[in-house]
Amino acid sequence: MIDLEEDNKCKLEAFNVNSERDQRIPVQREKVKSRMEEDLICDDNVIGLYYGGSAAANNMDLYSDLDVRVVVKDHSFQSFIHNKNERTRGWGTVLFFEDPGSNVPYTIAHYKWFFKVDLFIYKLKDLHPSPWLKGIKIIHDPCGEIGSIQRESAALTILFTKDDFHKWRGKTLAYVHEAYRRTHRGEWYYASQCIDSIRWSIAAGWLVEMGHPMNGTMDWAKIEGSRSPLTPKQKHILASWETKRSPSHHNELLKEMVEPYLEVEKKLASLVNEKDRTGESKDIWEMAVY
Repeated sequence: MIDLEEDNKCKLEAFNVNSERDQRIPVQREKVKSRMEEDLICDDNVIGLYYGGSAAANNMDLYSDLDVRVVVKDHSFQSFIHNKNERTRGWGTVLFFEDPGSNVPYTIAHYKWFFKVDLFIYKLKDLHPSPWLKGIKIIHDPCGEIGSIQRESAALTILFTKDDFHKWRGKTLAYVHEAYRRTHRGEWYYASQCIDSIRWSIAAGWLVEMGHPMNGTMDWAKIEGSRSPLTPKQKHILASWETKRSPSHHNELLKEMVEPYLEVEKKLASLVNEKDRTGESKDIWEMAVY
């Protein structure tokens, strides 16, 4: 087990190197935010503007990005996509883009002040009531359409289905066997990735137990840090599963992980009214330990 107090102290010392620059991020982010809102609200083709993520939840920290969602009239949809990167340049100095393609209705602009804006573009007809729309923060909604969708979303819950459970269980057990194979081939990066994937699966299961949506595969957002809903004990367990380039160490980690995993599997099986197969899962897991 690692010393979390000492580990966190080292991390904080590293963070302090750029603290002066980082302390200025919120001011510059707010300037970009103001320019963006003014630009989009004044555009007659924009019929909705709202935030998701930490900007909507009002819990942004120094390193939060802006999750921006803009709803446009149908006839201007393609032109908005075509000009998406130029549009973001008008809000501040962009260093580079994570752009999945010129015809894809979103882009991520990384600004010179060390933050980014995730811009998604929608048609109104593409928005439907969803649990993911409950917590949005509406900035511009002249016809009240976005607000109406948000109100309809309020009663919806995120379901964890039997299919979700079987996919989660199957992938986790596959990672266990693959970790063994890659370790014994000396493929340390691949083996470490598999063990990290098992760690993520257990954390994702804990989130579902608590009634939270499961993050996308290997998305660690809000699993660590002060905004994480996980308990201190759970975060401590996750932090203790760090890998080394050693077969015996990988073996010990897999031994440590099996009981927390089986506890989660049993609870999630009950949640979706599935048969308890943890005995079978334990046998499958133990094929990869010695």
